[in-house]
Amino acid sequence: MPEPDLILLHAPSVYDFRKIPTMYGPISDVIPSNPVFEMYPLGFVSIVGYLEQHGYHARIINIAVKMLKNRSLDVEDLISKLDAQAFGFDLHWLVHAAGSLDLAKIVKKHHPDKPILLGGLSATYFHREIIEHFPQIDCVLRGDSTENPLLDLMKHFERGREPGDVENLTWRDGDGHRHINPLSYVPEDIDDLFVDYGEVVKLVVRYRDLESTLPFESFMDYPFTALYTCKGCNFDCRTCGGSNYAFKRFFNRDRAVFKSPGKLVEEMGIVSEYFKAPLFLIGDLRQGGNKYAEAVLDNIKKEAIDNTITLELFEAVNESYMKKIADSCEAFTLEISPESHDDSVRSLVGKPYTTAEMEKTIKLALEHGCEKFDIFFMVGLPGQSSDSALDSVEYSQRLYEKLGRDDRIYTFTAPMAPFLYPVSIIY
Repeated sequence: MPEPDLILLHAPSVYDFRKIPTMYGPISDVIPSNPVFEMYPLGFVSIVGYLEQHGYHARIINIAVKMLKNRSLDVEDLISKLDAQAFGFDLHWLVHAAGSLDLAKIVKKHHPDKPILLGGLSATYFHREIIEHFPQIDCVLRGDSTENPLLDLMKHFERGREPGDVENLTWRDGDGHRHINPLSYVPEDIDDLFVDYGEVVKLVVRYRDLESTLPFESFMDYPFTALYTCKGCNFDCRTCGGSNYAFKRFFNRDRAVFKSPGKLVEEMGIVSEYFKAPLFLIGDLRQGGNKYAEAVLDNIKKEAIDNTITLELFEAVNESYMKKIADSCEAFTLEISPESHDDSVRSLVGKPYTTAEMEKTIKLALEHGCEKFDIFFMVGLPGQSSDSALDSVEYSQRLYEKLGRDDRIYTFTAPMAPFLYPVSIIY
């Protein structure tokens, strides 16, 4: 069994949550994860596949899941027995700031000569602060696509060279001096950033360790999988860390770029070979234009993908597109995030549709066989009073009544928690 070149570790939000009494509040009720946020980012999967394609072995160890499943797990003992050329942590969602940095300190204690890497949207935003104040972190990989710079960095480690020419890298040299390399790797073609769940299955076999690779604790009960459709976004929702503003200002991406329909559906086909479970396509397909969206749906139909397809909607849907979805997918669910029932509040947030348009979309979806329609509301929005927030709950009841108490409708109300996205406009 070969030792991995890189071990990717996912920390809980708080280390050690098993010893520190914490009242989390309703901060994870609308995601398939516990309040310790044990779900690792999708980038872990694409990194493993990308490095494997180029001759390097990477391993995922979801420390948060292992801690949840084994309350007596000795994390330090586990870490002390690991061996790799480098160790990597995600700081994608800010909720992991404490956990990732604390766990990285433990890794540095047991492996002082091994470089420790950090990556993700939050790490990108705070790269200067991280490299200045946290000596356990040697490198921060910045941007929305770190696979290629990471490959280059691994080659530098292998050859014992300092990474002065590695794109998108903030790093500390042997003398403690800090360096910020240009954020210049912003790929226009993202087809080779392949999210291959087959590689994750291979990790289970290679290391005889299912638990470490689980994306979240209950994954085997409900193996919900996801794929990127694009990098970037066309919309400027004020609370979103993936807005057009955020990508342009912090990740040097001027416009959204899209995975080709053929490659996207090829990825979906690989997932369907391993998991007969819902497959979530991240991002509204129509961002790439109607022809792009229709091409993806045509390919889904052609390849006879029989998983339930979950599609995001950033705008209202007309009947023609809804028919296309229903005709192309053997089973589908939809989700939309109006944030508020109030058109004026939603407009301040940056959502480009009215409540009436949303209701028409929901009605069309149910008429065309949608198996489930998720609607997400939020508390803590600009222009939102306490009465307005509570009225979204009352609106949910009115919506159920209006649509005949259809049990396929699911409404969720969550706080803007646990943190604002640091790259969002509202932040």
